[in-house]
Amino acid sequence: MVADVRQESHILRVSVYAGLAFALIGIVWGLFSHSQIVIFDGLYSFLNTLFSLVGVFAFRFIQQTDDKRFPFGKSAMEPLSIVIQTLGITFLCVYAIVEAVLVILSGGSHIDFGLVTLYAVVSTLGCLACYLYIARRSKTLHSAFVDLEKKQWLLSILLSVGVLSGFTIGWILSRTNTFIFLLPYIDPFMVLIMSPFFLRIPITTMVQNVKELLDMPPEPQIQHEIEAIVQRVEQSYAFAESFVRVAKVGRYIFIEIDFVVGGKTRALTIEDSDVVRKEMHQQLQTIPYEKWFTVSFTADRKWAI
Repeated sequence: MVADVRQESHILRVSVYAGLAFALIGIVWGLFSHSQIVIFDGLYSFLNTLFSLVGVFAFRFIQQTDDKRFPFGKSAMEPLSIVIQTLGITFLCVYAIVEAVLVILSGGSHIDFGLVTLYAVVSTLGCLACYLYIARRSKTLHSAFVDLEKKQWLLSILLSVGVLSGFTIGWILSRTNTFIFLLPYIDPFMVLIMSPFFLRIPITTMVQNVKELLDMPPEPQIQHEIEAIVQRVEQSYAFAESFVRVAKVGRYIFIEIDFVVGGKTRALTIEDSDVVRKEMHQQLQTIPYEKWFTVSFTADRKWAI
């Protein structure tokens, strides 16, 4: 557990430093080459870096134990910070789309295709290296923060590849004097094409984390696995009925189970109840999240509903 925390903290720091470097390079290179898509790439990296810092602070805050002020833990900080991050990226993409439309309507923009093509090569290789490093170091981690970082670096790779493809075509056209009238529109059109594509992952990530903030159930596979375990225990001890409530919030999964004792259920002592809890807890170890686990027993169904 401690090793995982250190590993997660290290990965987030590396992502922040790398993102800051790419942000500075992208913004300066974009201003120098007058390329809107390169500036967008730099701003995207800058926002990622800024929000990665938010993630680092949120991660450290979560790790600080304060049971008196936060009796149910601080798990909601994780999805909350991710929602803030994805909102920022969404606003950037929408702004880029509007700006690209305005540039196209004003006659396009003239850029140095040689400079921006070189930038695209450097950016693609650098983003690929960062993504592979984070993916390799986080294989055994189950962290929403690290997963978001991987998604963001993957998006950066796709953006860089798109930029490289478009500017390579533009460079060839400029060298061969073919379709010269299209050259001023290549840069804003690339922003217009890439930005909507970039909206997909932030929006889906934001929706998922809003669900967690609302204490909604986890993915169906985990829900079904928990329900199957409860059903086996219910049949094994001849309980009349069971109720299962599950919510995933950040790296925690909250599991509340209520068993209704019936006429065929043998009398349970406190020790017997703990045996049931221990048995279920052992079976739930396959679920890759930290667990908040509660099991209750009642003879009156109304207390379980």
